[in-house]
Amino acid sequence: MNTPGLKVFIRNLVGEYLARDGKQWSFTTDQAKTHIFDYEPDKVADQLESARRDFGATWVAAQVDEQVDAETCDPCGRKIRPTDILFDGARYLCPDCRDPKGAPTSLAGGSWNLKI
Repeated sequence: MNTPGLKVFIRNLVGEYLARDGKQWSFTTDQAKTHIFDYEPDKVADQLESARRDFGATWVAAQVDEQVDAETCDPCGRKIRPTDILFDGARYLCPDCRDPKGAPTSLAGGSWNLKI
């Protein structure tokens, strides 16, 4: 299966979503709390097989609808996964609209305390 960049969530047969709260994993009916996995890097197929083999659990991976589960970058309007967007206290920023350190690229409203 060719799945580069595929984002998925995991559901049990009851329809609950796998979620993470700190270090604890559990299932919830609240889709907003679901954990989003990167299919290949997180080895989702292997994890599902291990759950089936070790616990007898039948879980399924479902593709995330990026448009439904996305936040909108305020400056550029781009749709971004909630885990990849930054809220700076006033607006949502995608990776392209902030510097590599995660700070907003705009200087508006910034205060500078430079020591030269």
